[in-house]
Amino acid sequence: MAASEHSEEIMSAKSADTAQEIQHVVRRLRTGLATFLTEASPGRGQAASARRAEWAEVLELSPKGFKFDTPAVAGYRRRLTTLARSVAADIDA
Repeated sequence: MAASEHSEEIMSAKSADTAQEIQHVVRRLRTGLATFLTEASPGRGQAASARRAEWAEVLELSPKGFKFDTPAVAGYRRRLTTLARSVAADIDA
């Protein structure tokens, strides 16, 4: 959605149809994120699983807060990039 020329409109849409489509996208993102995190930080133990869940939670919930002050799309993307770099640094640690 962020790559769309209409991303600002999509992000702020409130209609029921849009909300339903966004939920579909969120489900796909969760599945993809879980797969990515498992590949990026493999491990079967409870600690590894808990760490991946923490990363997923931060990656899912933080972007909602990043919109709190209604930033321009460029500012929102900058915040997302910072978040991604932070999580990637923790994965590599």
